[in-house]
Amino acid sequence: MRFAFRKPFSTLAVFIFLAFAFWGCETPQKVVEKPAPPEPAPLEPEKDLEKEAAEEAARKAAEEEAKRLAAKPKPVVKPRASLSSQAKSFGGEAKRDPVSGEWIVSKDEMTVRLIENSRKAYLNDLLIFLGEPFEKRKGAFALSKRDFELFLRPAFEKVDESLPSRVIVIDPGHGGSEDGAKNKDLDLLEKDLALEVSVRLQKKLEDLGYETILTRYDDRLVPLADRAQIANRADAGLFLSIHFNGSLNTEALGLETFALTPAGQPSTGSESPGEDGIEWPGNKQDLLNFQLGISIQRNLVSDLQRTDRGFKKARFAALKELECPGVLVECGFLTNPDEALLVRTPVYREKLATSLSRTIDRFMQEYGPEASPKESQAEPVDSE
Repeated sequence: MRFAFRKPFSTLAVFIFLAFAFWGCETPQKVVEKPAPPEPAPLEPEKDLEKEAAEEAARKAAEEEAKRLAAKPKPVVKPRASLSSQAKSFGGEAKRDPVSGEWIVSKDEMTVRLIENSRKAYLNDLLIFLGEPFEKRKGAFALSKRDFELFLRPAFEKVDESLPSRVIVIDPGHGGSEDGAKNKDLDLLEKDLALEVSVRLQKKLEDLGYETILTRYDDRLVPLADRAQIANRADAGLFLSIHFNGSLNTEALGLETFALTPAGQPSTGSESPGEDGIEWPGNKQDLLNFQLGISIQRNLVSDLQRTDRGFKKARFAALKELECPGVLVECGFLTNPDEALLVRTPVYREKLATSLSRTIDRFMQEYGPEASPKESQAEPVDSE
């Protein structure tokens, strides 16, 4: 069949018809941008279960420890040791003298004076030598523990101890080949004077009702170790060793009394404890040694009106092995011309014996066992 276009169809119409057939009749759609896909979430690290368990256990342990410490009572912090606290422990008081710089400890009528950084002290003006210097300890001035226990406290309080018996052992120093101190100009030998004073003292004590023993009755040598054993075998109540002094310094004079040095402290003439701080049998009587020593020194100085050289400490062989209180007394210097002349007189030696007998009698009345029915009648010392 043959088509024939009619004239009305123009070339333009043919073009439109063909374009429409080719592209279609759809209208172009607006392009919409698609959103970007979300980024993937980071991967979580794998869990270390053992580490977590250990951390949890540590945390619980810390909590338990905190609870335990909170429940535990806090330790009591002791106040810093000071002279004031030491004095208060026995009802005394301590203060520093702003003028002299000395420290004063007092209670009732008793007074102790202490000098900073010194081993010297004064008990009611009686010279005492400490074992260690009075110095700052942990920021405050205080006595060492041993000096507090063996000096300060017993200076103000009665010692709660007693003597084992009323037997008194008197030890005349030296003897035999040992002359001791001497004064050749005056023909004085320590061994002779010590024996003579000891015999005088023995008679006075026996008149007071005491049993007495001399470690030697004549001019013989008695080993030092044996002197203490004589006292121990006799179950002595106290021991007194009589001596006279000597020195290269001819101006030295006066009286001094020695007790055994406490363990761990230096002797008066030394700066170190020595002997590794050995505690000898005699140290068991440290408190009564102190009381006996200061009583003898105080009364000798007062009764004889001599220079006070002090109560001192030394490790004398005759005192180490004692099982009773004991002291050694130096009754004057034979090397001092003036004091030697005084010692030479029987009057001086009689005063010595009288002062010693009176002090021992009073000491026995205070610390010894019950006295015999015979009353104590120690004769007074004539100070004229």
